[in-house]
Amino acid sequence: MVRLAVLATAMLTAMPATADDGVWSGGCFGQGAERRCSVSALYAYPELRGPGGSVTVTLTRDTACTALTVAFDGPLAPDLPARVAFDGAAPSSPPVREPRRLRLACAPEGRVLRIDFAAEPRTRTRVYHWVSLTERSLEVPLEGLRAALERLASEG
Repeated sequence: MVRLAVLATAMLTAMPATADDGVWSGGCFGQGAERRCSVSALYAYPELRGPGGSVTVTLTRDTACTALTVAFDGPLAPDLPARVAFDGAAPSSPPVREPRRLRLACAPEGRVLRIDFAAEPRTRTRVYHWVSLTERSLEVPLEGLRAALERLASEG
């Protein structure tokens, strides 16, 4: 039983994001100093039981900086941490946490975004009451999203 838990945890640790390369959506709104551009992409992650989940990563640029929003397809576990890191380093300020989102007002530059989180269990009882089975780590490549944001921002 313990071996199964260790194997399952290892399988779900630091999974690379799965998304079609270059598939993003975005747009710009406003003029001059009021102009804001956003790009988003959907990334899937595996689940131990049942279908996998997904997160939407959005970069939004205004005149001040580029913000990051990570939206989850279900609520985060309220009693467990949720973190982001860029190329292995935590941002200088923690992200703002909402029930289904993490927001970072000014995201640092980075090629890879790592998201560590625990999804709220879909049932009242956790699987074997092992918290580690609800924890997820997802690595999202940001280069394509940043390049798409640059193209959009330069068009206006």
